[in-house]
Amino acid sequence: MQQSILEPLSQMTQSSLLSFAELFSFMLGEAGRPITRGRVVPPIETSDMLLVFNKSINEVALGYKMLTTIPEIDRDTTSLSRALVSALHLACLLARLLDDETCDQKLKKEILKSMYDLTSLKVCIIHPSVYITYKKYLMKIFFYLLCCCRLKHVLTGQHYI
Repeated sequence: MQQSILEPLSQMTQSSLLSFAELFSFMLGEAGRPITRGRVVPPIETSDMLLVFNKSINEVALGYKMLTTIPEIDRDTTSLSRALVSALHLACLLARLLDDETCDQKLKKEILKSMYDLTSLKVCIIHPSVYITYKKYLMKIFFYLLCCCRLKHVLTGQHYI
């Protein structure tokens, strides 16, 4: 709802994406452990994280589209860089969930498709070398995912995606 009302790269939307990424990171690390007052951190739903990840990809795409309409001298790419970092953070968290037994094949395909959508964006921030750095980082994530899927295939005899 926030994305449909506010303009791309709004500080409120960036703050929400970062908060979600931090919350998901905390929940993944502390799932099943008791915290203060005897409460237990519930496990995270992969579909919920995927929904937020897709919103972050959309924010990066819309933000970059908006910035390309502004003259280069007037562009401030800080907000776009923050949105991209939040999307990368969520991508790393989702990569950890691909080996989880609660993640079915359909959801794995959706996660990989979303990661492909993120890497397909032609986002260039400040300097082309930063773009190359982001691309290298994303390609490392994909290489890790591919290796995990192939290793699981070899060990269990199941087909990987």
